[in-house]
Amino acid sequence: MALDTFCGVATVMLVVMVMQTEAAACTNSTDCGVNANCANSTCVCDPGYQGDGATCTTICSMLDFLLGVGFRALPGDCSRFVQCDVTIPKVQYCSYGTVWSDVIKACVTPRNGNCNKCSGQADGVELPYPLMCNSYWQCQGGVPRAMCCPVNNTFVDGSGCVSGSCADTCPPVQANYTADPCEFAPSSDGPEFYMETVTGFGLIRRDCPPGTNFNNVTCGCHDVVNVPSSPLCPMMADIYYDNATTAFIDNSTNDAWIQVNNVALGNQAVFSGSSSLAVFALAGVTYGSNLEIDTVFSVNPSSPINDQIVLQNGKCDENGPSFMLYVNDVPGNASIMDVTFTLQTGNSVVEINSTLTIDKTTRVRVEVKYPTRSNSSTYSYTLFDDDTDMSLTSATDVMPATTTITRKNAALQIGSGDCTSQGFSGFVGSIFRTGIRSCGMGV
Repeated sequence: MALDTFCGVATVMLVVMVMQTEAAACTNSTDCGVNANCANSTCVCDPGYQGDGATCTTICSMLDFLLGVGFRALPGDCSRFVQCDVTIPKVQYCSYGTVWSDVIKACVTPRNGNCNKCSGQADGVELPYPLMCNSYWQCQGGVPRAMCCPVNNTFVDGSGCVSGSCADTCPPVQANYTADPCEFAPSSDGPEFYMETVTGFGLIRRDCPPGTNFNNVTCGCHDVVNVPSSPLCPMMADIYYDNATTAFIDNSTNDAWIQVNNVALGNQAVFSGSSSLAVFALAGVTYGSNLEIDTVFSVNPSSPINDQIVLQNGKCDENGPSFMLYVNDVPGNASIMDVTFTLQTGNSVVEINSTLTIDKTTRVRVEVKYPTRSNSSTYSYTLFDDDTDMSLTSATDVMPATTTITRKNAALQIGSGDCTSQGFSGFVGSIFRTGIRSCGMGV
């Protein structure tokens, strides 16, 4: 018996020798133990449990219990995972066509996952898809791809798609779970995603199955044809760096021209402190009382950060830009940084000044919602780990009394250090994406 300490709590870690025994024979599930069922005349432990079928124990550990919730891979099944609530394993489904990654604890595309039954398999090899009777994995380039059988067919391992009844719809038109009250929320990345709040982990972005959108009323992903998408303000600019073409591209319908100044373009765009992007299509814009920002960047963690501007919508004349996002070292701790968002409303009054702190090594995604979509009287400011889609820290506050955003004449500036006269400097690091959305936009 070993005594360990976790988060200041002494815990007893029991080491148990599990004897391998022959699985019990059965004619029905009453012949099997608790948390087991009879399959092909053999007792089999339920998903999330392990044992010989006569005795089945949870795969969730004491560590999962102390955390309150934890994620684990489901042995033998890439398309599902186990969410440990206390010591009870709850089997969850990845969205259709995605697999569980036990590295980042999220469902990902098969190419980015670490659960791959096609590794070393020849192209065209077909493997069962456990969630649906009329779907299968097809190996292509060593990576599994979810495929559908023709209508009125079912997949049989070793035989492929054969004539037979199957009630599943492929691809699925609805997620495999619902909740009342709804535990999910819309995602700012679009209706094909949703956000789940998980105790101990915060907000995590999930994917809807292909061809479906999240509906907050029904708390599920449904066929796009039958469910209207959530009302979103139009994307006025969605600027991202394409390392294949080594160019910045506006992925919105506006296809705005982007002026690139002194940015090193390679595997990723590198801003040196004297670099910037300018989007002149967003000069002199009236944002009204609505603004959403979604930007992804990483700093140079080994360099000092002195009020470096990530983005702003103006020069430093006219009493400064109406909104600005900037980063700064935390005094006395070189490993973390402050990320600050400011916004002017009314008569050029800075009524929002929110600062959140994060590790400097994080590739961070900043999300601003002014106001929040669920409540017009509040705004939210959240920092995500862009690699895992997990929220790291957030702030929510009431909307200011004067909500109209001050109009500025200058272009949207990304990474610019034009405010040196006011103590700000240019950004040093990489900026991967900047999205601007507004319902009140006009000129």
